[in-house]
Amino acid sequence: MLARGDHVMTIPGTTKLENLEVNLEAYNTSLTDAELATLDRLADRVQGDRYDGRGMSIING
Repeated sequence: MLARGDHVMTIPGTTKLENLEVNLEAYNTSLTDAELATLDRLADRVQGDRYDGRGMSIING
């Protein structure tokens, strides 16, 4: 996500300091254009909602 531009900020979801430290290491990771393209192709294949109907109604209000 960080490669998408300076306007993008990730929000790590964790309750443990050691996991936060691991998550922050992502700032030191770089992907090639080919790797990003592969991830984009895979993301385009994702279908459906993340949650069931009730869960989506809570998220979408």
